[in-house]
Amino acid sequence: KQTPSLPRSPTPTMKTESISGSPSPPSASSTTTHASPSPHEAKPVLNQLLVALKILVSNSASGLIIGRSGSTISDLQAKSQTRIKLSQGGDYYPGTSDRVCLVQGPQANASLAVE
Repeated sequence: KQTPSLPRSPTPTMKTESISGSPSPPSASSTTTHASPSPHEAKPVLNQLLVALKILVSNSASGLIIGRSGSTISDLQAKSQTRIKLSQGGDYYPGTSDRVCLVQGPQANASLAVE
């Protein structure tokens, strides 16, 4: 008789999170970038700490971040080599009228995106 195998649980992932740009704890992540950036873009990084920064932005500032048809946020993501996400309009951080902006990527690049 064969014993049925149990389903494998998903591998846990480590999340690094900072709120409002405060320092984040180290993780064991690394990244390799092959593109050659212009002087205003993020520099390629090897074996750099990956972070996720959550910052609060006003509803009007979120419109400026997104830009017309998403062009500003797309350009910012390309230049900083990060992933930027905003909470939906009307989906505010509890007790505020601010939206949550999530910036993910190598630490130096995420800092560049926040500037």
